[in-house]
Amino acid sequence: MREDWLVYNCSSSTPLHHSTHMDPPKFVNHYRTLIRGLRISGLPTPWIRKPSVLLRLPYLFYDLLMISIVLYMLWCYLYTIQGKLAFDELCALGVGISLFTCGLLVTYYHSLYGRRLQRITENTDRLAAALLRSGLDSSHCLQQLYRKNSSAIAVLTNNTIVFSFFCPVLYCLSVPVVDSIAGRYRCRQPLPITSPFDDKRAGLYELIALVLAISNAISCAKKGVNDCLFLALFRIQSSFLQFLSTSLENLQKEFLVGGDDWNRKILIRWVALHQEVLRNIQELVMIFSPVVIIYYLNVIGIVVCGLFTQTMNDNGNVMQSIGVGSYVLVTVLHMLLLSNTAEDLKTKAQRIAFVAYDVPWFEMNKTNADMLRMVVKTSNKEIHVTAYRAPIFLLSRETFAGFSINCIKAFVTLVQMKRRFE
Repeated sequence: MREDWLVYNCSSSTPLHHSTHMDPPKFVNHYRTLIRGLRISGLPTPWIRKPSVLLRLPYLFYDLLMISIVLYMLWCYLYTIQGKLAFDELCALGVGISLFTCGLLVTYYHSLYGRRLQRITENTDRLAAALLRSGLDSSHCLQQLYRKNSSAIAVLTNNTIVFSFFCPVLYCLSVPVVDSIAGRYRCRQPLPITSPFDDKRAGLYELIALVLAISNAISCAKKGVNDCLFLALFRIQSSFLQFLSTSLENLQKEFLVGGDDWNRKILIRWVALHQEVLRNIQELVMIFSPVVIIYYLNVIGIVVCGLFTQTMNDNGNVMQSIGVGSYVLVTVLHMLLLSNTAEDLKTKAQRIAFVAYDVPWFEMNKTNADMLRMVVKTSNKEIHVTAYRAPIFLLSRETFAGFSINCIKAFVTLVQMKRRFE
């Protein structure tokens, strides 16, 4: 394969400065917290290989049980909205419907794209090994960036899982506690759902409240950990681009003293690495395309209905407002992080063009100058993290601002509709 040749060529060729023997970072080693979070959320993770069929059965049962619970609760939600509901109760159900739909689509996405995601991580590991063994400068910087990114993603993943379970549990289980203190225990469910059972019976009432909390928590965790996965992958690609930019910047002076043959050797090596990094980024963007569509279709429903439920639901308690408000903030934060990471990837890719232009190409021969010109031309092409190159599904700081404005407009519209219904 081309990547195998690249690693072999960079490791076996004559070093430019000194031979580096650093162990290349592995995705499965640096992002253990993230992969564990994927398993906790019940998402298929091909990075974890189980030794026997017997050990697969508990995971399979766990995954099927979670999917069954989410499907059942989604059916209850859809069945409930066919009846007569107050407008604020309908919006409260809208949060759950958006969450369940997003969780199921993310699960289906991982079942379809799991092997391709594994291939992306394997290609990323090969690229990291090639960059470290290339003999270029800033190898230690790449290791530090990798560790820094993995530490940040580990913290984000842990907090995401905590909030994913804390917010739904607080929202759903606070209702029985508050109603019990007020002396009206079992008078209402955390959400106004209709079930084929007598949900006021002892034992069954508590079971339904627990199932509501678990199903919402599972859906929250699926989306949150999937956010962390793609944040990790895109941040790694940004680290690769930063390494290439820094190494080319450090080599500018050596282009003046090196001969044409030496310059050609280093340029060929650098350009080969640059092409492989760009190819890996393009494949990652294509794999990420369905996720962008899933998020744009569901996140706005989660945010808008969640804000409405927090501020305008007269039947909720303070604990419910804290739960739904906290999750809305986490959802907006993840959307901001994804948009900021996509913008950072584009900026670092374009920075290479400025660094390449500063190289003394006018003192090189025509062949080497043409290679630099190709680097400038390639780097000037913007990297757009979008769904199938559709501008409407673009991730950037500008589109995040537009997303926020649309959420505010939708929230104001819901408030006006509530007043009209009243």
